[in-house]
Amino acid sequence: MSAARIFLDTNVLVYLFDEDSPAKQVRARQIFTEHARAGGIITSPQVLQELYVTVTRKLARPLSPEAAQAAVTHLATFPAVQVDGATILRAIHLTRTGEIAAGRATSCTSAARIFLDANVLPELPARGAGVSAGFGTR
Repeated sequence: MSAARIFLDTNVLVYLFDEDSPAKQVRARQIFTEHARAGGIITSPQVLQELYVTVTRKLARPLSPEAAQAAVTHLATFPAVQVDGATILRAIHLTRTGEIAAGRATSCTSAARIFLDANVLPELPARGAGVSAGFGTR
């Protein structure tokens, strides 16, 4: 059986760099380290772009553009699911039916696509489906 894979949403990645949320930073680092060692991290272009914007503009102590670019460059070495038109349309449907909040729909749909395309559904836990969507809203 291959290593467990996890789609890391923007929130988890942001907390890797958020010095003002030490407990969440520790947990994000645990999640990241555990899955990075196993080669199981998956992101998306949307998540990487959101990460750059958030850590350079929205943190109380933002990263420099150079440090943020270095972080995104490193994270871009992990596999990324490509967001296509079908993914966006499914996200819109989920948002319009109230199944998922608008801010999460594309990430959740992307994550689901990874697991369905990769045929790893049997390896996933019953709850959470291997998607790490973060620690709540900031």
